[in-house]
Amino acid sequence: MEKKQEKKGKQKKDKLEAILRMGPDPSDPQGSYTGRPVNIRETPVQDADDL
Repeated sequence: MEKKQEKKGKQKKDKLEAILRMGPDPSDPQGSYTGRPVNIRETPVQDADDL
């Protein structure tokens, strides 16, 4: 039973790391929806059409 839980924990960690490694989305260059702008020095800002 513990091995299954360890495996699930590793799978979750791997998925999280994959998400964190993702770069900006070409369809969201300002990062207002994804939070990952092309220019990493910019702060994503949501406007009315993003809500």
